[in-house]
Amino acid sequence: MRFRLINGFLVSLLAFFAAILLIDEMETQRLKSDPSIGVSAAQPILGFLSAERLDVLADAHLQTKPPQYELSKDASSRSVEKNDRRISNWTRLAFLETVSAGVLNDQAAEALRRSYALSPYGEVELMKWRLNFANAYWDQLPLDLRLMSLRQIEALYLFDLHQRAWLIRDFKPLVPLLASEIQKCRTKYPDL
Repeated sequence: MRFRLINGFLVSLLAFFAAILLIDEMETQRLKSDPSIGVSAAQPILGFLSAERLDVLADAHLQTKPPQYELSKDASSRSVEKNDRRISNWTRLAFLETVSAGVLNDQAAEALRRSYALSPYGEVELMKWRLNFANAYWDQLPLDLRLMSLRQIEALYLFDLHQRAWLIRDFKPLVPLLASEIQKCRTKYPDL
């Protein structure tokens, strides 16, 4: 009898937590599919927000007019605490640390390093973002991050015709070394 009571309690408790997770997932998907519902719709369920929902919330804070950098940084940091394998949080933290400090500080550099450690290349948009970020803050980037950034160029160049076109026509390198690296790819892969 006592075993059934404890078992029933545990099953109820698990069902309760499963319901919270399901609601969190539904709200996360709703916020992803319709960002116009805004940050106010991303309220925690009994104090719980998943790493993914915090990630979406951090992006939503950046979409507001004016952007809410500190709230985005807080949501990104909280998401990292829950799941430190989300690359988007590390790149966002690199950006937010830089905006907050006015320069690329040690925390921003470390966040960018973490994003590279998790995925040296990643999705095309991630590589383009990193390259644009490196282009903007080249003089402040430590040597290791400069080298990682240079590798993004060849990866993008080899990815497909659209990315080659972006590098050649749309990307505006402020640093001669970045322009030189693009030219090296054009020379190295003339048939592409």
